[in-house]
Amino acid sequence: MLSKNKIFHLTSLQNKKFREQFCEFLLEGDKIVKESLVQKNFKLLEILAVERWVEQNAILLSKNKQVEVTIISEKELGRISSLKSPNQVMARLAFSEQVFNLPLASSGLTIYLDGVQDPGNAGTIIRTAEWFGVKQIIFSPDSVDRFNTKFLQSCMGSIFRVTLLHIDYKACRNLTMDLPWWGASLSGKSINDYIPSLPGVLVMGNEGSGIRPEVEILLDEKLKIPKNNNADTESLNVSVATGILLSKLTGL
Repeated sequence: MLSKNKIFHLTSLQNKKFREQFCEFLLEGDKIVKESLVQKNFKLLEILAVERWVEQNAILLSKNKQVEVTIISEKELGRISSLKSPNQVMARLAFSEQVFNLPLASSGLTIYLDGVQDPGNAGTIIRTAEWFGVKQIIFSPDSVDRFNTKFLQSCMGSIFRVTLLHIDYKACRNLTMDLPWWGASLSGKSINDYIPSLPGVLVMGNEGSGIRPEVEILLDEKLKIPKNNNADTESLNVSVATGILLSKLTGL
């Protein structure tokens, strides 16, 4: 049985303030928790699961004997989960601040998310970016928190394989001074008429307002995705647009 203090601590991790205070975050769901057992980016502190999950995964857990396993009831799982339908198991992990990796940036494509606040969009971008070989993604301070529960659900196991940082645009520009910056813009050059040369930084803006003006003036090239002449929609979803631009920029 979980103590009141333990329940309070676990539920507090649904709040960014307490995640940063304790340097911990939660993962929910069978697949991503199993991935957390074999990754090395974060320290796995504890698995909290109903008894049948523990029994079904006894062999896997026996290979990770150093990880604390706490058996909880369905009711307790419901109390600490942020999901409407909790999925048998959660994991508590510790994190430390990741640092900008210049060799990664210099060997391929880096993405800078400028005010991307929807966790579903951001998570989809991370999964899509990993598909295209992107290994480092930088969030502006006002973008979604990288340990937000909905974000983690959306990006799934990519959290373990892609470096995610929160850095403001000025610091990011200084760190990538020798690399070209490209940004998505409706007033830009058609991506079909542009031949990129990696490495570089792709900037994607806020869902409603796009890239903020003070960031846009730092771009070396504005790029747009041409639309069909019969299309009446004004813009693309930011995660969809990111996927299209990544396909063009990486040549895949």
